[in-house]
Amino acid sequence: MKKLVILLFLLLAMQAKAQQTWGERYQEGKNYLKTGESAKAILVFETVRTQTEKEVGKKHQYYVKVLDDLALAYQMNKQFDKAKALCIEALATQESLAGTNNTQYADLLNTLFESQFGLKDFVGSEQTGTKLLAIYKKLLGEKSDNYIVLEKNLNYIRKKINKK
Repeated sequence: MKKLVILLFLLLAMQAKAQQTWGERYQEGKNYLKTGESAKAILVFETVRTQTEKEVGKKHQYYVKVLDDLALAYQMNKQFDKAKALCIEALATQESLAGTNNTQYADLLNTLFESQFGLKDFVGSEQTGTKLLAIYKKLLGEKSDNYIVLEKNLNYIRKKINKK
């Protein structure tokens, strides 16, 4: 009897998990990102990615946001190659949806920049960072923290490139 009750409880828990809405699953992934549990975030965001693609397609802001968060999770997990590929896909979609002068595009570029740096692709990260710096200047101004930090990072990268 006790085994039957446990089995029934597990089945009900699995069914409740399967019936989570897109928003609930997405928030679950975000919570894992906040707590640094990147492997769990990857599992959740991969599921959310599939669900989002089925519900709204790949040419939608929701899909771009999921790709961005999934890329961040892979980046946290030191899987920079996967993060980079997701960023490239998301950037192309974001550009077709809303152009390049918006915060979502800047966030994606920043994730790509960090992934390229993680891969020690200093030339690529310098090119991406330069593009991002121009967007930060336009959107946030030269006195914003984002602009100042990125400018310092770019100077460091340029020194690394010149040493080669």
